[in-house]
Amino acid sequence: MPGALLVLLILLAVPLRAAETGKLLLHVTSQGQALPGANVCCLEPRMGAATDLDGQAVLLGLPPGRRSFRVTYLGCLSVLAEAWIVSHLTTRLGVELAPAVLEAEELVVRADPWALPLDRTAHMAVMDGEGLQDMALRGLSAALTLEAGITRDESGGLHVRGGRAGELKFLVDGVEVQDPWSGTFQGLVNEDEVQELVLVAGAFNAEYGDAMSGVVNIVSRQGAPRPGVRVRHESAGLLASPWRRAQPFAAVRDEELYCERRLADWSAPRASDLLLDLPGRTQFSLFGPLAAGWEGRVAWLNHAESSHLPHGYLRESDLRLGLGRTLAGGGRLDLAWERARAEELEYDHRWKYLPENQTRQRRSQDRAQAVWTRSWSARLLGSARLSWQRHAAWSGVLDSTGAALEASRLERPLLRAEQDFYQSGHSPNQSERATTQWRLGLDALFQAGTHHEWKAGLDLRRDDLTQVARHNLWSRATDLSEIYLEDRVRARPLQAALFLQDKIEFPHLVVNAGLRLDWRDPDTDWLPDPLHPWVEEAGQVELARPASVPAQWALSPRLGLAFPFADEAVLHAAWGHFLQFAPLSALYSNRALNLDYTLVPLMGNPRVKPQRTTAWELGLNRRLPGGGELGLSAWYKDLRHLLSTRQVIQYTEPFFVYANTDYANVRGVDLSWSRPLDLARGARLSLDYTWMSARGNGAEPESGVIRARDGQEEEFNEFPLDYEQAHDLAARLSVTLPGGLAAELAAQAGSGLPYTPFVDVGVEVPTNSARRPWVLRTDAALRWSRPFGRARAEAWLAVENLLDRRNVVRVHPGTGKPFDDPRGLIGSTLDALHDPSRVEAPRQIRLGLDLSL
Repeated sequence: MPGALLVLLILLAVPLRAAETGKLLLHVTSQGQALPGANVCCLEPRMGAATDLDGQAVLLGLPPGRRSFRVTYLGCLSVLAEAWIVSHLTTRLGVELAPAVLEAEELVVRADPWALPLDRTAHMAVMDGEGLQDMALRGLSAALTLEAGITRDESGGLHVRGGRAGELKFLVDGVEVQDPWSGTFQGLVNEDEVQELVLVAGAFNAEYGDAMSGVVNIVSRQGAPRPGVRVRHESAGLLASPWRRAQPFAAVRDEELYCERRLADWSAPRASDLLLDLPGRTQFSLFGPLAAGWEGRVAWLNHAESSHLPHGYLRESDLRLGLGRTLAGGGRLDLAWERARAEELEYDHRWKYLPENQTRQRRSQDRAQAVWTRSWSARLLGSARLSWQRHAAWSGVLDSTGAALEASRLERPLLRAEQDFYQSGHSPNQSERATTQWRLGLDALFQAGTHHEWKAGLDLRRDDLTQVARHNLWSRATDLSEIYLEDRVRARPLQAALFLQDKIEFPHLVVNAGLRLDWRDPDTDWLPDPLHPWVEEAGQVELARPASVPAQWALSPRLGLAFPFADEAVLHAAWGHFLQFAPLSALYSNRALNLDYTLVPLMGNPRVKPQRTTAWELGLNRRLPGGGELGLSAWYKDLRHLLSTRQVIQYTEPFFVYANTDYANVRGVDLSWSRPLDLARGARLSLDYTWMSARGNGAEPESGVIRARDGQEEEFNEFPLDYEQAHDLAARLSVTLPGGLAAELAAQAGSGLPYTPFVDVGVEVPTNSARRPWVLRTDAALRWSRPFGRARAEAWLAVENLLDRRNVVRVHPGTGKPFDDPRGLIGSTLDALHDPSRVEAPRQIRLGLDLSL
């Protein structure tokens, strides 16, 4: 299907949705006077414009990154100017042309990449692919935690300004890449293919939707006009983990015989998944011109590594193909196809001595898209996108050959007499799902004079969901021959959005005003009132008859203001309404309405409303002498209609259903500071600090179910949310040294996350009234690079958790410590209490080599 889609797009040149581009506003003068009629030409890609009577020229649709422009005028010396383009922002550049009285060389004007954007109306962070590769921290998630306002919970979920983990939207070239079923992003990011990464937190423009806390937009590299190749490899960890051996704790005796299993001991990956058991992280890129004016890219990434925890491992790969060419008439067509696969075993302490019978996960994502852009005039840019995606996930038990173990062969798991570890049986539940998504979007960008930039867009989306989940009935079944119940789901919801944005730019005022309309049709029948599903008719109590679920729609106004003043300072303010539809799992789970398959049955609800956030922000950004920058933002968010699970007790045993009964309010202050240092050439220090207070009545949608399984009452009072990190400080120091050496040091310090302490049986303690210890993490990297003609070689040494600090992830509620619990509960042997997943990974060292031509 993806290949057929690409061929069809090439043949028909179908117009699709807007490319992720920026704008250049160039002011040309000569001897202090505006110069009308000067020619401005971008060298790559080729496009140009002429200055108006005020000496200003506007170039639309510029790809992000460093771009070169030649400015010429009859009777003046030409100037070669360089500017750093950021998607969705205006880059301003002034050029002075000197009269050509004497013959002289062309003047080169280079813009400062740290220049302050004057039209930024909310908090924004911009990174390029090279910057991501050079960071001391590994992975996109770790890199984002260095930004102000972003924290990571004990499960690794990212929270932006006190929002839930699923409220951060990830896009690649403007298309959402989250799994529609779960709403999470678990993709693999190949830094070699990243041209630009933009994080927008808080109040963002109307062109972004179905997100409440923030947006991460990744712009991929396009095909290059010159051929090149790049090979990059980073080793797996060189230090042995202290947890992957018998008796990792000196004072604790293993209850059973521990047999270590490493990556090579598990079943080999399937060739069709493009996974290799090559330890470490390997990247390969090949790019250059092709026939008939096409430019192409091939990029492959493979990552295989054992976890620092016993038995755990991760295999993942990503293959991306890209084609692009400039079309006659000023248009461009870019085609891309991507295939990602992953297989993972996460450590579960209860399966310490029987890991082969534990659940493993497999994930896959296939994506094909085409982007067409065209400049209809110097001030009108039209663009569009058609994309196809398929997300699939499987979880269950694998046999020795790597094949899925059938449900009929699974055995009921049995604990030891001490009830601390499993001694036989298998992880009970199996599930598999696949969601196919088609998406079509259209955008238009019109520069009306110098002051107004109008942008409008339409987005259409169709999801085709198929899921089969098998739930164990061992806890209830009397006939062990019927130990599984299948929950089959088939749904085809339809979603659409329409937005209109006007950016008004004056020398001392920038206004971003937008309005967005979101609409979704669940395309199903369901209970009229899921919180009261039973009706009484003729003396009989039965479930109400399903009725058609109406489509939902909502308007989201957005307003942002920027006030440039002094020389380089901007005061900004933003306000907006933001909404997010619930993931498909909250709509279509347990379609059979079966209330017997688990002790705490949970039922989906396609009638849930969109979740809403109203956000305010006020901030100041100022350029400091010497190239530094200071940023200060104060913000407040009011979150309503948050997804939750509520208990229903009516004529039958209790069960849970998704509803919109949670709420939260979050406030905070972000402070960022950066500046060059005199330590060495290229030395720079940056600091990001966030103070935050997050209160609500539920930290995640499944909180009600989780509390019920733990034997706790439903919570209706407001309390500190599980991911409230009151203080978060991140620092980065980068230094360029002689001889091609460069070093970076990254440090993070954060106050502990809240938890509910245990005092005694029958004693009620306020929810999340205690705090875990502070977290301190330090990472470092040393790099050496050297050119060899047109080739370049780079080697590096990276050290994670440099101080080897055992940061606490989870604690026992009775003591607030990770490895002891005084309650004397069943299953609290010393071996059971010492779960290594309760602390972060120890120190690790990696070596890497990068060759490019």
